[in-house]
Amino acid sequence: MKILLICDVTLNDKDAQNIHVIELFNSLVTLSEVSLFVPKPKKIKYNFSNIKYVPWLAIPPLGLISYQISLFFNLYFYCRKKRADAIYVRQSEFSFIPLIISKYFKIPYFVEVNGLILYEMKMFGKSKLNIAVTRLSEKLGYQHAIKIIAVTQGVKKSIMDLYNVSEEKIVVIQNGANIDSFKPLDKDLINTLNLDTSSRYVLFVGNFAPWQGIENLIKSAPSILREYKNVKFLIVGDGIMKKELINITENMGLTDYFIFTGTIPYEEVPLYINASDICVAPFVNKRNKKIGLSPLKIYEYAACGKPIVSSKIPNLEFLEEKEAGILVNPENPEELAEAILTLLNNDELRESMGRNGRDYVVQNHSWQSIGKKVKEICEKVIT
Repeated sequence: MKILLICDVTLNDKDAQNIHVIELFNSLVTLSEVSLFVPKPKKIKYNFSNIKYVPWLAIPPLGLISYQISLFFNLYFYCRKKRADAIYVRQSEFSFIPLIISKYFKIPYFVEVNGLILYEMKMFGKSKLNIAVTRLSEKLGYQHAIKIIAVTQGVKKSIMDLYNVSEEKIVVIQNGANIDSFKPLDKDLINTLNLDTSSRYVLFVGNFAPWQGIENLIKSAPSILREYKNVKFLIVGDGIMKKELINITENMGLTDYFIFTGTIPYEEVPLYINASDICVAPFVNKRNKKIGLSPLKIYEYAACGKPIVSSKIPNLEFLEEKEAGILVNPENPEELAEAILTLLNNDELRESMGRNGRDYVVQNHSWQSIGKKVKEICEKVIT
C-alpha cells in the first residue's frame, strides 16, 4: 500500500506536532510504502528519499500562498507518475490542496485531527477571515474524508457536533511515545547534564503555551519548599509565555529554585526526564476540558518510568486507573503541591508508579502500535 502523508509543519524538534509527524512517519515506513510531503526548512535534519520537501517562500504574506501552489504541483506531478492508494493529511488551517488532488486522482482521503484548530485560533484572537477559512478547511476535510482519525474522544465529539459528521466515520487513536528513546537510563548518562545530585527535581517539559498551566506549578513551589529546601524545578522548553513565567518566579523570590533550560535537542529530553524525581503536567481547563488531551509529554514521562502529577482533564484518567500518577483539580496550586509532596515523601510509591506507567505505555502507546492502527484503518477502507 502506497500512502502519501501530508503535513504543513516543518520537521524540527521544537514542537510536539513535528515530533508526532516524524514518529508516525518512521512507524509507517516499516509497514507500508510512504512518502511524506512537508515544507522545506532552512536546515534539513531528516534527509530521506521518501521525504519530499516542498519549496516555498518564507516571507509573510507570501509564505502560505507560495507553499500551497508549490504543494499542488508537487502532488500533481507525483500522482501522475506514481500510483497512490491513500492520502493521509494532518488537518491544518488550510488543507484544500490535498483534498483537490484526492478528488482529481480519485485517491481515498484520510484526515488526522489532533485538536480543533478553530478553537485555538479563537483563543489567540485571530481575524474573522482567518477563522472563516479555517472553518471551511475543517468542514470540507471532514465531510470528504473516508475516515477521520481523532486523538481523543473529546475531539471526536466536537467534530460530530460542529460539523455534523457521523460517529462511524471517526476513529480515535491516541498519541504515543518512542519507547526505545524514552526509557529508564543509566546514571552515567544522566550525570552528563551536570545537575546537582543532592537536589530533588520536579520537571515540566513542553511548549510554554497558556493551556499548559506552568504558572500554577510556580505558585505551588512555596508550599513544597517549606517542607523540602533541596527541591529544584526543571522547566524544559520555550514559548510565548516564557518571559511572563520568568517574571512570576522573580516576583515570588523563586529564581534560585527554577531552572529554565530553554529549547534543548529532542534527543536530550529523555536525559532530563530521567534526571527528575517527579514529572508534572499542570494543564488548565480552558481549551483542554472540552476536547480532552493525549499529550506526548505524558506518554514520554511514563515511558521513562517516572511518576506523574497532572490535572484532571478528560483522557488522562488512565494515570490513576493504572496507578501511574496522581490527578489534581486544574488551576489549584495547593492541591498540586500536596500531590508532589506525597510523591516526594514516598520513595516506594514513586518507583511503583514509574513501573506501572512504563508498562502501560509499552503495551498501549508505542509509535509502532499507533502506526499499525493507522495502516489497518487505511487498508480496511481501500481493500
